[in-house]
Amino acid sequence: TVGCNVASRSDWNSSGSKMSEVTTLIYGGVLFALFAVFLPWLVKRVRYIQIIDRIPGPKAYPLIGTTHMFFGKKRHEIFYVIDERTRRYPEIHRIWTGTRAEVRISKAEYVEAVIGGNKHIEKSEGYKFLGDWLGEGLLTSKGERWFKHRKLITPTFHFNILDGFCDVFAENGAVLADRLKPFADTGAPVDVFPFITKAALDIICAAAAGSNFPVRRYC
Repeated sequence: TVGCNVASRSDWNSSGSKMSEVTTLIYGGVLFALFAVFLPWLVKRVRYIQIIDRIPGPKAYPLIGTTHMFFGKKRHEIFYVIDERTRRYPEIHRIWTGTRAEVRISKAEYVEAVIGGNKHIEKSEGYKFLGDWLGEGLLTSKGERWFKHRKLITPTFHFNILDGFCDVFAENGAVLADRLKPFADTGAPVDVFPFITKAALDIICAAAAGSNFPVRRYC
């Protein structure tokens, strides 16, 4: 009986050792697979961060990025923060919204270099929210579809055509500015949508139909 017990314990120890080896191999294989998948992503991510951080911008922190600029700010004060950053970095700067980078361009030559080519024609993720509402058109389409639509409509907005309406734009813009001027120093939020829509209607009527019906003046 003693011999049987010793043999049983020996078999059990041998079986347990084999199970432990199998478990170790499984865990090792899983960890290796995860490492093989994660390492290229990590290298690419670090390289991406290094490239973006070459662009001047406010200090960024892990996970929150540069959103600390908006901590404690009221809704309308956020625009003042954005304006201040644009003035501090007048040509180009970057911000981090969490782990997502945004590059903001203010210099005309840089903007021309981006929008003048056919490489960077993908819309940002924010346009996805407009797709269900407006459908897919020149504003919301992207890639090759957007490029074809823009190519068709570009002659309509050629500079030589728009030059003839500069007086209309200037006149209506001045009136719109006068309508908004009383709100400039109040510090209170203003819903500019009614003013903008009526000004746009005036400009369209004057430019496209030759009608001078001053809708905006009666805001």
